Amino acid sequence: MVMSPKESALLVKLQVIKAERDRYLKALSPIDLVQESPMRLQNKIHRWRVKTFGANQTISGIDNHLVKEFKEFQEAKTAENQAEEMADILILLMGRADLMGIDLMAEAEKKLIINRRRTWGTPDGQGVIEHIR
Repeated sequence: MVMSPKESALLVKLQVIKAERDRYLKALSPIDLVQESPMRLQNKIHRWRVKTFGANQTISGIDNHLVKEFKEFQEAKTAENQAEEMADILILLMGRADLMGIDLMAEAEKKLIINRRRTWGTPDGQGVIEHIR
């Protein structure tokens, strides 16, 4: 495909912009990106979810996918693989919340306040620590 000089110049500008963006993003840790704006992440997941799945995604489908991803997380052998599977789980949870009209970050903040007020027990035989009821 032959490009006009104007198209070639635009392509070069686009490549420069992408390179600058990539350098900026590499300078940030994943935590910085999320702390920058949790709502931004949820919006990005929303746009991707709608574009990719449209009306075909259901809550029960997401729930089934979450079960599969959690099994993959449990079977992951390296920290890198575990991180990738945790990200899949987070994306699915945020997508489910989006589908239900729930602001998951606000709900997590509210739940953290509740959990801070609770009294917590000691680990059971499986290492699970629950709040005292």
